[in-house]
Amino acid sequence: MAPGHKHKKDAATPEPQSSSPSPSSPSPSSPLSPASSVRAAAMLDTSGSDSDGKRFDSLESMWRAYGLPEQQCVPGSPIKPKSTPSASASTSDGDGQEAVLPAAAEASTSNPPNQGDDGAAAEPAATPRWYTDAKDYWDKVDTTIDGMLGGFARISPIDVEGSNAFLGPLIRGSKAKTAPHRALDCGAGIGRVTKHFLLPNFETVDLVEQCGKFLTASIKYIGSDRVGSRFCAGLQDFVPERQHYNVIWVQWVSSHLTDDDFVAFFKRCQSALVPGGLICVKENTTKSGFLVDAEDSSVTRSDELFKALFERAELDIIKEDTQQRFPKALFKVKMYALQPRSTPQQAQSSQVLVTETVTSQSSPMQQ
Repeated sequence: MAPGHKHKKDAATPEPQSSSPSPSSPSPSSPLSPASSVRAAAMLDTSGSDSDGKRFDSLESMWRAYGLPEQQCVPGSPIKPKSTPSASASTSDGDGQEAVLPAAAEASTSNPPNQGDDGAAAEPAATPRWYTDAKDYWDKVDTTIDGMLGGFARISPIDVEGSNAFLGPLIRGSKAKTAPHRALDCGAGIGRVTKHFLLPNFETVDLVEQCGKFLTASIKYIGSDRVGSRFCAGLQDFVPERQHYNVIWVQWVSSHLTDDDFVAFFKRCQSALVPGGLICVKENTTKSGFLVDAEDSSVTRSDELFKALFERAELDIIKEDTQQRFPKALFKVKMYALQPRSTPQQAQSSQVLVTETVTSQSSPMQQ
């Protein structure tokens, strides 16, 4: 499974109590200037704990403890480029072109070898234990809705209802931001979100999931010929096709990404959007700081930490909301709709294109 797919386990994790008030955060409607970014960084609560009871005074100290000492955790810090290019875990055909998994294909692939500067195959970089532990955890999870949601299958209909209410106005009607053509389900698991939420709203849906057995199970579970491609890859390595998606949906999975990989993944996602396209994030949040689950290598972040990472990725929040009607003992679940930061001229041009596209569309396809 990709570094966390459906952070379903977190859905069953009670919200820890915090004795300190949540720090204020910048308004999502006004991007931070460099000066205000520094001030916001100083205000952020970056302390936290893990499920073993260890306390950390900062994100940096937490990542060091988990064997990842080079994370750039301050909002606005540049990301160090990886020593080798990341690649999507898709098959390759004979002429060197990428051949993605068709809807009915066996969901097992291998990454192409890394190449050095001279083009020769290089030794692949060692996968951090943070990711191998997460993969080991999810490889043992049952291919059922209860497995995907950590024993909370009963919340699935409420979850889908909340997602529909959030995304609907963004893909339908006179104020739509993009058209309901193609979506990508990140951390797809067996396809719960694809089957019950994305396919009823989009013509075609692709899935990316690290756990091969989940992708294989998704073929029967979803049972639709409108699934496009299934990619077997972790999000820290996945490179989506350029200008391909109207919506990239990231739910209960980004918690498995380190801070640097989070920012790098969302930057790659920006290139995968058609003009006017959206990245939507639906995740558990803590009241402040962070909480690490040492068992499945995931970090639940506060709303403020999410917004700091979006700022680093140069994404603007155009809409945010809170999932309603989940059991009170669970984490608060926030939804964010994001678009790449652009100049006013680019934004106006993009809006005209989207409006014309949406006007020419019939109602979204229903399953």
